[in-house]
Amino acid sequence: MKITASPVSRLWTDAIQLRCVVCATRSRPGPIWTGCGTCQGPLVVDYSLVEGPPDDLLPVPADCTVRLGQGSTPLVRYAGSPAAWLKLEGQNPTGSHKDRFHALSIAIARELGYRAVVTSSTGNHGAACAAYAARAGLRCLVMLHPDSPAALRSQIRCAGGDVAVVPGQETGLLRELVEAGWYPSTSADPALAGRANPYGQEAYKAIAHEIVTGLGGQPPACVAVPAASGDTLYGVWRGFRDLHERRHLAMPVILACQPAWTAPLVTSMDGARPAAPGYPALALSAADPQAGRHARLALEQDGVAIGVPERDLVAALHDLSAAGFPVEPASALALGGLRLARAQGLADAAGPAVCVLTSSGLNWTRDLDAAWGGVPQVLSSPAAVLRHAGLNRVVASAATIAASAAATVGGADGTGSDGDGAASAGRKVPGAPGRSSRAGS
Repeated sequence: MKITASPVSRLWTDAIQLRCVVCATRSRPGPIWTGCGTCQGPLVVDYSLVEGPPDDLLPVPADCTVRLGQGSTPLVRYAGSPAAWLKLEGQNPTGSHKDRFHALSIAIARELGYRAVVTSSTGNHGAACAAYAARAGLRCLVMLHPDSPAALRSQIRCAGGDVAVVPGQETGLLRELVEAGWYPSTSADPALAGRANPYGQEAYKAIAHEIVTGLGGQPPACVAVPAASGDTLYGVWRGFRDLHERRHLAMPVILACQPAWTAPLVTSMDGARPAAPGYPALALSAADPQAGRHARLALEQDGVAIGVPERDLVAALHDLSAAGFPVEPASALALGGLRLARAQGLADAAGPAVCVLTSSGLNWTRDLDAAWGGVPQVLSSPAAVLRHAGLNRVVASAATIAASAAATVGGADGTGSDGDGAASAGRKVPGAPGRSSRAGS
């Protein structure tokens, strides 16, 4: 059965337009999912006719967005690099920055009268899409990469979304579903997914506003952003451009950080031929073989792209985890890229910099295990635990531990507490099992 959308919406005003980043053709906003009607380039929202502060520049009224508590994520100082801060997007409800995109995108789907949403994803994007579609009461289908983490597949299912794994067939199926009336919650460039959504990326502008607020009203010298299709990069850049144009704040360098083995923005910016898709390895969610033309526009004006080798990615991931920030490997591209950019003179080595950590590592444990050389070792005996704790002087056999526990329990009952042997051995083992040790744990 064909799913239809209402042609009438209260969303748009005469001041908001869509503009092609390739040929600059302007058009009225609406359910336009094929890109520019003249050249099929990506469309972006244009606010040049809108008056008001940059915080209000969204294609819909703020009270229209779907709310799950997203946004306003922490900005914390990172002691591991000079003058560096971390924007912790993993603290959004579904664990990544994609919550921002779908809070806006799904709101537009609902206001336009759509009843079903479709997207393609390596994981984070799909999990957020399913959650916000559920909140809005819409059906959701996510076409997942075959290597997407099981945790994210479960998250989509728990939100009531359907999962499809159809390698190589995603673009054709997405086009067919959109023609049948499904809403595409996809990237802004139609060359990437076959159908494009120009609206969702606008939500990422809030990251720029929150960074400026967190730094006392001033922008940083550099913002490092992991980049795949380029929606996040474009949205963060657009947020800073709004602040620059309407509040006259300085424009930071926008640093696009990609895996060196699949870095389409790096190759496109330096004029080289696009690289063939690299091996999956780490950073699956940022390993797209192609990036959007809207992202290139942002970099041509105010940024630079850098490829991060796997050794630098792993080093950054280890350092972030050691500091208490276990993030998805793709998020560590921001810190790895910032370090390389500073070493190469592409970013101010002393100026304040912000790394946007896009996703929590909680959904990407398989990739974290790979970065640490395999599945974690488990201490499987009392003796191993005590040796690990440096208590080699203690006789730590399982029998001794068990006897100590029995003696402790017996002492509580008035028997066995004053004898030698097991009870004495028990007193020699700090933290041995027993009521007193459990009560203090």
